Amino acid sequence: MDASGIVFDHMKLDTLNVVRCGLMSFCVDADGNAGDCGFLGPRYGSVVTTQDDEVTVSASLDTATSIPYTLWKVAGGCMAFGAFLLFLCFFYSLFACFGFFHHKIQKWSIALSSAAGVFILIGLLVWGASFKDMAVTHCDSQTDGAYDAASDECASFKGLLPSRAMQQPYPDMGEPAGEQDVIGCRICNWKMGAFQPDTDCKVTGIGAICVVFSCVFSFITSAFGGCVKSRDQKRLEG
Repeated sequence: MDASGIVFDHMKLDTLNVVRCGLMSFCVDADGNAGDCGFLGPRYGSVVTTQDDEVTVSASLDTATSIPYTLWKVAGGCMAFGAFLLFLCFFYSLFACFGFFHHKIQKWSIALSSAAGVFILIGLLVWGASFKDMAVTHCDSQTDGAYDAASDECASFKGLLPSRAMQQPYPDMGEPAGEQDVIGCRICNWKMGAFQPDTDCKVTGIGAICVVFSCVFSFITSAFGGCVKSRDQKRLEG
């Protein structure tokens, strides 16, 4: 953010340590403000206090509707549904390992595993398309009371943080646009576009790694699942 010249209304840039934005949770670590950059972190809509660094449930809007971008909701939904299908496959596998193998159910399990991979892959593609939603869109300067559109001429850019405790109006966001306090994750270079990550914004965290692994693993298990046969079927073929 420093390299991109992004500034925030609530704080000086030298007080901001870390900002991370996931599909369903976030992390803002800043001097004098609440920061929870643990394994999960607070979810969008949670009210984060600035006194004791705790995530409270008072006035909480912790629901899927609080996720700031529509593409993130779609991506999260696809990945969550894919994970649910993989859980069903895993649940059946536990029974199959203890002698409850059924050829017809095995076929259904293979199909579910393939479908899970497809849904997770769709979620990853939608997430990649949403990279543009993390780019700043306006300069921190104004002309005739309106913020200037982002360009190379900007001395600094207007950023937006995901914490409900630091919500603010942002141009072209909210109802009415530019007046309602909103949350978001405008923390990347203005040139960042769909499937084009900015060099100053890195894809980090175990969550992204697990999702990619789950997608690949689901297709691999589908391919090898058809090779599994019951003992009775092996006897008939032998």
